[in-house]
Parts: sequence; C-alpha cells; structure tokens
Amino acid sequence: MKWFPPLKQRWQKIPKSQKIKLILMLFILGIIFLLFPSSEKKASKPQPANMINQQNLPTQELETLLTEITGNKVKVLVSYADSGTVEVVSEETITSETNNANGDTQEKKDRKPVLDGNKQVQIKNKQNPRIKGVCIFYFGAYQKETEELLYRAAKGSLGADYHTVEVIFETYPNR
Repeated sequence: MKWFPPLKQRWQKIPKSQKIKLILMLFILGIIFLLFPSSEKKASKPQPANMINQQNLPTQELETLLTEITGNKVKVLVSYADSGTVEVVSEETITSETNNANGDTQEKKDRKPVLDGNKQVQIKNKQNPRIKGVCIFYFGAYQKETEELLYRAAKGSLGADYHTVEVIFETYPNR
C-alpha cells in the first residue's frame, strides 16, 4: 500500500495533544451518527396504495415460474378494468366553533387515518383491481399441454376467467 507510509509520517508529525483531540472528535461523531437512524421515513400524509403496481409483482413471479416449468420463455400481460380500492381505518373528530359576533356555531369534521405500531396506515378493506384480460406469450416449441397449462395458471394465480385469457405462441422471440 503506497498511501500508508506517507500517512504514517504525517501522523508522527502531529503533536500528542492534537492527536487526542482528533481521536475524541472522531469518537463523538461516530456516536452521533449511531444515534440518528439513517432510514427513518419522514412523517407525511398517507398516500393511497396503487393497487395496479402491487398486482405487477405476482405477474413477474408468474412469468418466472412458468418459464421454469414449461422450459419456454413466457411473458404475461394483464389489463385491468379498474384500479381497485383500499379503505383505511380512520377516526373522525368533530370540533365546533362559535362566532362571538352573531352566535353561530360551525362544526368541522376532520378524518385522520389510524396508524399501527410501525406507523403504517391500518387497512380496513382492500379490493384488488378487476382483471379485464390476460395475454400470455410463450416462445419456443408449441405443445398443446403447455398451452393448457398456461390457461390454468392464469385462471388459478390471477383469478381470471377462461374467456378473458389469451395464450399466444410465437416461434421467434426477437421478431
């Protein structure tokens, strides 16, 4: 290591009192960095979950699994009729304000989502998006059994009806 001898020479030239101060400062900085977590998320308004993005993960897993099972390259495309719904647990607070000038009372309703111990929004009801259609492309050797397996996989894993699934065979994946 070429950098070590010059560093050692510089270290020897520093007076002992400055070395102690430097080591003490580095030690204190290390403790400060340990006290503040680096991955703490900022508190913000909870955003509704995008259900379609969450649905893409199972299709990617399905592609990988079907590719391994069939021995053919498989690509799964899903179209959705809607984006699904998420209903969160919320608490409602009612505050009333009285106007001193005319004595009118105004009530304000405020709804805030309830958070669990991990500061995540508690979900009351979650409805996945409705599937409009599934298109499965597979590349390689055509076999009737493979096609039937792909239909059954789409129905079983995605909950799609047979009439909404289309399996397309292609001999050349790079066309």
